[in-house]
Order: sequence, then structure tokens, then C-alpha cells
Amino acid sequence: MMDEAAQRELVRRMRQQTAALALPPRRKRSCARKVRQPVKKWPRMFTPSSQSSTIQYELCTFP
Repeated sequence: MMDEAAQRELVRRMRQQTAALALPPRRKRSCARKVRQPVKKWPRMFTPSSQSSTIQYELCTFP
């Protein structure tokens, strides 16, 4: 017995009311919203850069 516009309005109001009752109110942010810093890796141990030097070995004898 309702026209189509009234049905749409009734459905819209029921959805709003259901959402208001089902979901708790949103909490405010605890801190200001900012752009995130990119994640950086820990400093890594790099291979020695002096690859052109000669390798030196020394053999020791023990009595």
C-alpha cells in the first residue's frame, strides 16, 4: 500500500537505525594522523671493500 519512493525511504531509515544500534560509536584517534615513515632495514655487514690487496698468511709452529 506504499508507493516505491516511500518503500525506499523506509528501507533507508531502517538501515540507518540498524547500523546505529549494531555498531558502537567510533573512538577518537589517540594521536594525530601522519604519513608513515618507510620501514628501514637494520644496517648490514658488507663484504670488505679492499678486494685488491694481497692475502697474507703466517704459519706458526708450537713446540
